[in-house]
Amino acid sequence: MESSYSYTVKRMRRKSLKLFITDEGEVMVYAPVRVDDSVIESFVSKNQKWIEEHIENVARQNSALEEHVRSIRFLGQDIKVVTGEVMTAVLSSNGTLIVPDTTVQKERRLINDWYRRQAEAILTRRTEHWSEIMELYPENIGISNARKRWGSCSSEKHISYSWRLIAAGRDEIDYVVIHELSHLRYMNHSRAFWEQVGSYCPGYRECEKKLNDLSKYLKVTGWSR
Repeated sequence: MESSYSYTVKRMRRKSLKLFITDEGEVMVYAPVRVDDSVIESFVSKNQKWIEEHIENVARQNSALEEHVRSIRFLGQDIKVVTGEVMTAVLSSNGTLIVPDTTVQKERRLINDWYRRQAEAILTRRTEHWSEIMELYPENIGISNARKRWGSCSSEKHISYSWRLIAAGRDEIDYVVIHELSHLRYMNHSRAFWEQVGSYCPGYRECEKKLNDLSKYLKVTGWSR
């Protein structure tokens, strides 16, 4: 089957082949220095379905970035976004997010800022709540722009959350909080770590599935950049 795309090969010191789709939809193949071209061609051919699906996702994401936002995900729910006489993004009493009538780019920046403010307030509050229950206390709590992880905990007991987590449901948020607080006792993913997580969040596996689905949603709607 003939492919509808080209790809660029970048050779480097690595042991295996890896595919990557850029934000512009370009297909990159990271390959070991001495691997034969025929091996690379076979690898790309075997992964053609995966490549095409990801190229389509990037196209949808780029399309979303060129359009005004009509709804967003907040605390696990889809809420409408409308324009109004406001200077910044404001959540109305009926649960609608009101934004100024402005450009697509500025609209997204204002919504992004609103997301971050909500994330800082709510995630800090949930961390303090679970800290008291678990008797585990971080040195500080921060909000980051992390794209590939919902939260992290350093050996210095600093906990950080991606602002994108605020799009998740309350159960999933609490799971991530419990997960990171548990790292204050276990800086690994050992059996003891997961037993502790499960003791406070028995449904954590279902939460992980929902977070995976949310990650896909954020990519398609352009919020993962």
